[in-house]
Amino acid sequence: MHLYHTLAVTRLYIPVAAPLTELRPGAFDVPAVCVRGENGKGYLLAFSTVDNLRRWKPTHDQFVTFVGAQVAEMAKGMDDVDEIAVNVATPESRGNIPRADFEFLQLPHVIVKADV
Repeated sequence: MHLYHTLAVTRLYIPVAAPLTELRPGAFDVPAVCVRGENGKGYLLAFSTVDNLRRWKPTHDQFVTFVGAQVAEMAKGMDDVDEIAVNVATPESRGNIPRADFEFLQLPHVIVKADV
């Protein structure tokens, strides 16, 4: 459960395909970059740092930041996303979060409390 709590409160950088003029509070309808793997799965890309994002695409400078629980909420609403791919270009810290796991993060019994 500690892993889920850490993921839920960690800030993640999500690359977007187009510049955003405005992001409404609580809105997750952003043009997030998604890719389809050779295995046919759809991935929402997420990065733990801007440096990790730039390892993926050095010139990509369009992104939004959300905490992990918000990223899970966004991915949950994207039918083509099978997994959230974290740090795809950073072997020492990359990993995938399957739909069953990110949907779990949205259950009411998972409480997210930000450290103040």
